[in-house]
Amino acid sequence: MPNPTPQAIPSKPSRLTLARRAKRSFSTIAVSAGVACAAVWASTHAWSATQHYADIKQALSTGESARALELVKKAKNDNPKDVQLMFFEGVIKAQTGDTRGAIALFEDMTEKYPELPEPHNNLGVLFAAKGDLEKAKAAFERAILTNPSYAAAHKNMADVYAALAKKNYGKALQVDGANTPNAPQMTLLGNLTPGAKPQDNVIVAMAKPAAATPAQAESNTQTQAATPAASAPAGASDGEKATAKAEQDIKDSVLIWAAAWSARDIDSYLSAYSASFDPGRGLTLGDWKQQRTERIVPRKRINVKIVNLRVNLNGKTATADFSQAYTSDTFNGTSVKRLDMVLEGGRWLIAKESVR
Repeated sequence: MPNPTPQAIPSKPSRLTLARRAKRSFSTIAVSAGVACAAVWASTHAWSATQHYADIKQALSTGESARALELVKKAKNDNPKDVQLMFFEGVIKAQTGDTRGAIALFEDMTEKYPELPEPHNNLGVLFAAKGDLEKAKAAFERAILTNPSYAAAHKNMADVYAALAKKNYGKALQVDGANTPNAPQMTLLGNLTPGAKPQDNVIVAMAKPAAATPAQAESNTQTQAATPAASAPAGASDGEKATAKAEQDIKDSVLIWAAAWSARDIDSYLSAYSASFDPGRGLTLGDWKQQRTERIVPRKRINVKIVNLRVNLNGKTATADFSQAYTSDTFNGTSVKRLDMVLEGGRWLIAKESVR
């Protein structure tokens, strides 16, 4: 009878082998934990960045340059290499009159991020504001090259061509140098928003035209308020008529709010807001009202124009979306806004105000 094949008896692993196995297991756990922590951090950071951006855009749209800069500095502590924050800083420099600093920052961005059209566009606007139309033209050409469908750059380029033609025509007629044409009015983009429509991120207007007279400002507001009221079509049901009336009441409320702001009628302006209005940023309603009073009343001139006003009614609440063009003796700006409205005591009042 053949001898059975001896079975191999497993040897006891050495301490070195056990240590290596433990190290591999620990490494796997550490990597997994690291990935999980990174995912949590990325999610938290994305939310934090989004909130930072919203707060900065809100400050920029209302001309609060000092606060916007403070928010940028605070946000950069969390992410010092954030390209959007770098862009915001350039916008703030332009908004506060530091043209040289803004140009230097946007030039740095065009070198580090040549694929972004917005820094090229803003460089063009700043050069045009200085009267350097050839440099402006070159900058807009680069913006269009990076994104051929970028409408803002095309519009600004057309303005430059018009200004150059006017300038050359003046030279041909030997017009006195004192009559050099004014710099064209152009828009400085205030935000990097991949995939967004250019009008969604236009914040600051540069190369401003001559200031409007109070009569012109009043005329602008009256033009908006005089828009014919929308009416329900013939044969509409009572419900459709009620909806049409409510939508028109909301539009009228928005226009009255803008008119009060333009007239610097602080009591009428503040009365357009609901007692439940939340100003955000940790402010109480009383603090916010005091802040708005300090920012509106001292102005020598304010003009607020509402364009493309659209209303979405939902019972006793509604939203009003529009483009707002704001001009004053200290700041010019355009932004896309939303007012959340609520029906209280027969009046449509503002419950929330946000820049989109």
